[in-house]
Amino acid sequence: DELVVLVDNVEAEVVQSDDHAEEIFHYKLGGARIRLCKVASQQSANVGEVVDFTIRYDNIAEQDLSRLVIHDSLPPRLEYVEGSQQSSVAASFETEPNEVGSVILKWKLEDTLKPGEGGVVRFQARVR
Repeated sequence: DELVVLVDNVEAEVVQSDDHAEEIFHYKLGGARIRLCKVASQQSANVGEVVDFTIRYDNIAEQDLSRLVIHDSLPPRLEYVEGSQQSSVAASFETEPNEVGSVILKWKLEDTLKPGEGGVVRFQARVR
């Protein structure tokens, strides 16, 4: 799957990525810097099982971040469990089909993140 961060409707660049049981990404766009950490509730799952995903995000810049959007494009093996999305801060949520036969999950944060602030979004996906 693929995580994307938009700041002011512009895609931020991945500047660092760790590929382990948890995925940690650092993004930047101008002076904006954000860290995302994505964790699955289990490393492997069988067809029909539901996996919980948590994405932690933090403003690691020295400036406010506004109009932040987090996208997570699910692979064809995963099906989003309708209604399972959560956000620790005010955010609108939507889905749209992606090119691999699954969906893109989008959280549009409604409030500005001050330096050092962050939050969590969560969702469930069923293995196909």
